[in-house]
Amino acid sequence: AERRDTRRARFDGDWLDTAVLGPGQAEVDGPAIFELPGSTLVVPPGWRARSDADGVVMER
Repeated sequence: AERRDTRRARFDGDWLDTAVLGPGQAEVDGPAIFELPGSTLVVPPGWRARSDADGVVMER
């Protein structure tokens, strides 16, 4: 996935630097934000996400 930016996002009262990713193949540990066509997916700390052409799967 294309890394677009890093953004400050708030999780459980703390501000964290958070990777912002576009569509495409990626495997990341949260925190992360996927900006996808038609939706935005937030991956919180402690979660992992995998993305491919079919979408994004999150697991804890």
